[in-house]
Amino acid sequence: MKDLMAVVAGVFGRRYTQKQKTSFMNYIGTRAQELGDKAVADGLDQSGASACRNIYLGSLNHADFILTAPYDTPARTLFSGVGYYPLSPRKNMTWDSLSLVLSALLGTALVVIYVLFVLRRFLSIGGTPMWLALAGMLAVSAAAFKLAAGTANRRNFSRNSASVVAALEYHKRYGKKVAVALLDRSCCSYAGYRQLAERLGGLAQSKKIVALDCIASGPEVHVHCGRLVGELLEKAPWDDMNQLHILDGEPLERTILKLFPKGLLITGGSWKTGETVILNTRSGRDCEIDLDKLDRTIEMLRDISERLK
Repeated sequence: MKDLMAVVAGVFGRRYTQKQKTSFMNYIGTRAQELGDKAVADGLDQSGASACRNIYLGSLNHADFILTAPYDTPARTLFSGVGYYPLSPRKNMTWDSLSLVLSALLGTALVVIYVLFVLRRFLSIGGTPMWLALAGMLAVSAAAFKLAAGTANRRNFSRNSASVVAALEYHKRYGKKVAVALLDRSCCSYAGYRQLAERLGGLAQSKKIVALDCIASGPEVHVHCGRLVGELLEKAPWDDMNQLHILDGEPLERTILKLFPKGLLITGGSWKTGETVILNTRSGRDCEIDLDKLDRTIEMLRDISERLK
C-alpha cells in the first residue's frame, strides 16, 4: 500500500487539469489489467471544463456494495485555515466563492500597481526599457490571470489521494463482491456522484454505497448515514476515535446520501458544533499520511460491509 500511495499521491498527486486526469485514468487502466481486472470510464464524450469522467472497477450492478472516492483534486485556496465541511456544501461554496473573488481582486491589484508604478514610467522613456516594461506587463497579466483562475494544489494527500488508495487497496484485498467508483468533479461538487446515480438508474435507491472523503485527515474516523443504515451499524464497537453519526431531515438531504438512501459517508476530521470539519486541505499542509490509520480504516470497511449484508 505504501508503493500505491507513492504513485497516487506523488506521481499523480495533482489531478486538476484534464491532462492530469487523463494520465491518472491511464494508470488506473494499466494497473487494473496487471491485476486481472478491467477499468471502465464514462463521460469520455464530454469535453471542456464541465467534463466529468468517472472510473469504475468491478460490476456496479452485481456488487454487494460500491466503494466511492473522488479522484479529482482541488485548486489551491487563499483561505488555507478554513475547514472543509463534508456535510455542508453551502459553507464550502461560500468560502470557495470568497476565495475566487479575493484572488480576482489580488490579480487586478497586481496589474494596476504594475501599470501605475512601472509601466507608465518606462513608457515615457521609450526604447529598450519600454519594450522590457511591456514584456513585464505580459508576464504580470499572465500571473494575474492564473491567480484569478486558480492553480492546482500541489499536495493532496487527504483530499483525496488517501481515499483513492483505500478504495483500490480494499478492492485488491476483498474485491470479489465490491465495485469501486473513482469520481471526477467530486472533491468540490457532487457532479461525479450524480453521474454515478444516473448510471445506476433505479438501483441508486437500493444499492449500498460507501463513500470515502478525506479519510486520512486527523486520527478520527467519522461514519455518517441515515436512520435505515444506522440501525445496522449501531452495535459496532464505536468509540471516541471511531464515531457513528446518524443523520435525519435537512442534514441528511444536503449530503450525497440524498442520492443513495442506503449509502454512508466515511470521513476523517473532527466533530465540531454538530458536523464534521476537515482541516489543512487545499494548501501545502495537506501532506501528512498515517498508513496505519489507513490500514485500520480498510479493515473497518470490511466489518461495515459484513454488517450491511
